[in-house]
Amino acid sequence: MLVQHRRLAHLGDGIMNTAVTDYLFFKFLDVDAGVLTEKSQPLKERKGAVLYAHAVGMSQVCFLGNGISKRDMQGDMFGEMFEALMGAIYLGAIAISQ
Repeated sequence: MLVQHRRLAHLGDGIMNTAVTDYLFFKFLDVDAGVLTEKSQPLKERKGAVLYAHAVGMSQVCFLGNGISKRDMQGDMFGEMFEALMGAIYLGAIAISQ
């Protein structure tokens, strides 16, 4: 199976969306779907993935090329790296469970 980082990021994005939806669904038992959607939107944006990446220290363990600037570490590329990591973790968990 060909696994590219963008495919992993796509998978990871879906997993993160599912995790956010699951968390909010059980945390806010007495609200309707519209409120859940409103609460989930900021958590599902790419900039959220950038924040999560920094929170877990990815910037200290990722080897980046010399052309990568500090600005890139705050943008979509870094968020995509975090989403790819989530996708890879998910695939690893599936492989272990089989």
